[in-house]
Amino acid sequence: MWTPKLQPSAGPKYAALAQAIAQAVRAGELLPGTRLPPRRTVARRLKMNLSTVSKAYDLAAEMGVVAGEVGRGTFVRMSSVPERIPWPKTGGAGALDLSSNFPFPSVAREELSQTFTALESLPFSADLLRYHPSSAHPAHLAAGAAWMKSLGVEAAAERVLMTSGAIHGVFVSLLAVARPGDLVLLEELTSPAVIGACRTLGLRVIALPLDQHGVRAEALEAIATRERPKAMVLVPNLQNPTLGILPEDRRRQIAEIARKHNLIIIEDDVYGPLLKPAERPAPLAAFAPERTCFCTSLSKSVAPGLRVGFLLVPPSLRADTLNAIRVSTWMTSPLLGQIAANWILDGTAKKLVERQRAITLRRQTMARRILAGFDIITHDAGLHLLLRLPEPWRSEQFSTHMQQQGVAVLPSSEMSADPGGRQNLVRLSLCTVDTEEALQSALSSCRTVLLGG
Repeated sequence: MWTPKLQPSAGPKYAALAQAIAQAVRAGELLPGTRLPPRRTVARRLKMNLSTVSKAYDLAAEMGVVAGEVGRGTFVRMSSVPERIPWPKTGGAGALDLSSNFPFPSVAREELSQTFTALESLPFSADLLRYHPSSAHPAHLAAGAAWMKSLGVEAAAERVLMTSGAIHGVFVSLLAVARPGDLVLLEELTSPAVIGACRTLGLRVIALPLDQHGVRAEALEAIATRERPKAMVLVPNLQNPTLGILPEDRRRQIAEIARKHNLIIIEDDVYGPLLKPAERPAPLAAFAPERTCFCTSLSKSVAPGLRVGFLLVPPSLRADTLNAIRVSTWMTSPLLGQIAANWILDGTAKKLVERQRAITLRRQTMARRILAGFDIITHDAGLHLLLRLPEPWRSEQFSTHMQQQGVAVLPSSEMSADPGGRQNLVRLSLCTVDTEEALQSALSSCRTVLLGG
């Protein structure tokens, strides 16, 4: 039976117990549907008053972590995904959002007009408004294979699956690979959406330590040996949020470790297209194709509203993954799929990626200038930067203060796969705001606050 582990606290005991319950849920110790120990049992074990334990259970219910059922007890609720996907974090007229990691919508009206004209002449245009039993039109999968080839992954079109963006590819891969209670490894700092996906699926999570390049191979080996996880989710190119790029030799090491421990790799290469080919090492899928689910998309590099991704999984996982796609969304919109296919094959996607690179370079250059003197991690092709806060600031405190200034930033607590993580960082996304003038205003507000103004 689960026993709460209370952390030393100057606050009331009931609040400490409620936080212990919430932390156990976040860490995967208590899975959705788990019945909490009876209140009298907890009171006896922790030497607390029954009224204190009851107050803690009531507070945990108010936090949305548990729910009580008369005559049956108190149960862990299904995880709440929205608290991990906080977009937008601030509202109101004039609010500036630096918390959401979207690319700038650089598609011009001319490209859209040309594409819609081309759609009219397609011999199978009526198919774009029909259901497809195989989840995608063969022409769209062929374009996906071409997109993957540009990223270093060779795949026959009939092996490619189409998804509603890369995060959907990660989600259906997890759905195919793991079951509630299974252990999955995540980078210690990662996308809130990935953390939310694992929590929603009832998966236990352990955080993988990172250095400036990404996951440390020796740490992965130690954790895999000790814990025997089912899968791991890695972002090897422009890691979110550290912007690390895994060197090729480390990718080979990670592939061998995964093979040794029968570990599935879910490779999220959503940011890879933003790198120039010479900057991009061979993907993990090239070193361990038999155990890698390779996910990519156009949403972070071409256009944020083009929710089209491509997924390649080992043959042994294909049937389960296809079923996961059907369960979660049935299929990606064929109309969006055709736009993506047109742009990949006629060179528009490549042109828009180059345009996006130019935008990110200008905005990163601006950010370096405005935040000069502060500890920041940047990359010319990155959609964001990572700011290490000076003392006495804390990430949640800084985020709350910036919201009051009309600027949203993402604190490290919302990107931490380790509930006990205390890294004092914030992510500032640079391409979500519409104009460079607005970005300059938002970054200048950050600088003013950091300087105590």
